[in-house]
Amino acid sequence: MRYDLGEIHHFSVLPYIGYDFDLPNTRFSVQANLGFGVSFLPIDNRYYVNDQTFQIRRLVGKDANGNPTSRPLYDLTFSGSQEARNRFFALIKPNVQLSYSLNEKSALFLRAALGISLSKSVLERDFPEVVFEDKNYSVFHTTNFSFSALELGYRYTLK
Repeated sequence: MRYDLGEIHHFSVLPYIGYDFDLPNTRFSVQANLGFGVSFLPIDNRYYVNDQTFQIRRLVGKDANGNPTSRPLYDLTFSGSQEARNRFFALIKPNVQLSYSLNEKSALFLRAALGISLSKSVLERDFPEVVFEDKNYSVFHTTNFSFSALELGYRYTLK
């Protein structure tokens, strides 16, 4: 695989404001939080011309005479670019959390969260020429890094 076409991570600083509500006579509590802050995309722009690095992954075997053979696992070349349109972008992150207290210092929780980017486009991948098994394709993708998440976790408080 190519590492520069793989996962893309961004880093955020998001102060939260929220409300905690303990359900009476139970170990359950509900928290609603709203985070607003800035995110940073720490990647370089990349440009590719007739790139063949997917052919680095190879299928190794032996021919009928027992001689070793090696052929590309993917017959793929491409040209195009990956460009950051906004390195810094505003992010709103509302979430709702249901917690079950195990004792004074620890709890299990289930959290539903949204990440809402205020930018239309943060990262753009444009590959106008993708050749796979002698057929031509083009690919264009843009993202603003909005997301949704469901988290299951354990919290331990140092008091």
